[in-house]
Amino acid sequence: MIKQFKIHKTRTEADGTTGVIYEVWRVTSTGPGAVEKKALTGYMQIPDGVDPDEYLFQELSKVGWF
Repeated sequence: MIKQFKIHKTRTEADGTTGVIYEVWRVTSTGPGAVEKKALTGYMQIPDGVDPDEYLFQELSKVGWF
């Protein structure tokens, strides 16, 4: 899988979840030899024991980033 996101930092929250600061991006062609990159930096809490990469991919897919 080619990841179109990067996890910058993780931390354990008081309630046992994992907090993840991430960046996600999308690159689209705007014409011959030209592209546009849209990026978003965000924070998401991930349930304890869940793989952060897989969880982020699933959640970001649901909202149309991929």
